[in-house]
Amino acid sequence: MSASVKVGMISRNYRSAPFLEACHRFDNLELIACADHREPDDLKLRCQQFGIPVLTVEELLDIPEIEIVINATHTKAHCAFALAIIAAGKNVYNRTPFVAEPGEGRRVLDFAREKDVIVGSEPDAFLSNGVQVCRKLISEGVIGQPVFVNAFMVQRNIDGRHPDQDFYYPHAAGVMYLLGPYCLSTLVYLLGPVSRVVGSQCIRPLQKFDEQPNQIFLEDVPTHVAGSLEFANGINGTIITGFETGTHSHSVVEIYGTEGALRLPDPTTFDENVQVRKLGEKDWTPVPISSSDLPQCRGIGLADMAEALKDNRPHLASGELALHVIDIIWSIHQSAKLGKSLAVKSAVSPESV
Repeated sequence: MSASVKVGMISRNYRSAPFLEACHRFDNLELIACADHREPDDLKLRCQQFGIPVLTVEELLDIPEIEIVINATHTKAHCAFALAIIAAGKNVYNRTPFVAEPGEGRRVLDFAREKDVIVGSEPDAFLSNGVQVCRKLISEGVIGQPVFVNAFMVQRNIDGRHPDQDFYYPHAAGVMYLLGPYCLSTLVYLLGPVSRVVGSQCIRPLQKFDEQPNQIFLEDVPTHVAGSLEFANGINGTIITGFETGTHSHSVVEIYGTEGALRLPDPTTFDENVQVRKLGEKDWTPVPISSSDLPQCRGIGLADMAEALKDNRPHLASGELALHVIDIIWSIHQSAKLGKSLAVKSAVSPESV
């Protein structure tokens, strides 16, 4: 990789942790300042081990040598902070989910275009070695023509376990917003954009967290959300997300083709467990994965964005991809509420992913 790009970060509580580690591991990223608009003392403790100063948001945005600002604030604040970062002439990289709704994402991308800066966003696990091998296998026709995909992402509800309980309150809340971006980013990267969805959901109040002052109950957050996906190229699929069970025997994502099936790594991790089963075969065959010079961890999309700035090329974990994924999720929820299929209004060029 080329010389390092200077990076700043505006965070919220625990959401800084993956990027502190990533900027330490990727040699083309140099994190030089952080800010927390709500809990600076907590961030100072986290930054001490890396020797990074904690400033105010205004002070951070005034540093001229910072080229990229990581926006690791609360999802519902992503749009406002992204716009402020762009107004300061900085490139912005949002933590997942990109924004709370498609209209906010469009505002961010339009303003970035006006200011001649670029926007990136997690998830970035689709850049992992495992998913890259899956993309190669599909392009080589190992499973023939892909025709259907099934994604199954469920876990026991997050009561008492998640460090930022407010993340789960409307809007931009619920299981599809938590798990969906990882899976959908990977599927769009491998199979292209989604053109239409049908959604269903149910809301069963989750148990409360440990007693705290001003405790809020999870009463209106979708705990099970499913979507039928129609890709622009004619492939169909299903995504199921749920907080209601931690026990199942399904693999996370499988793509079925005319000549066989492909089992993907868990898109929420950098797992390298790729398997193929050809037509007529009874068992799945593991696919060997070559090692990479790049660290296999969150932040790989940010590192690619920094490299793209130097090389003047498009980056892969782009705002356009992230907006399309949020549009799919939003449309699934709206379809469930309206009881009818909905077209996904945004699109991302297959050549850009």
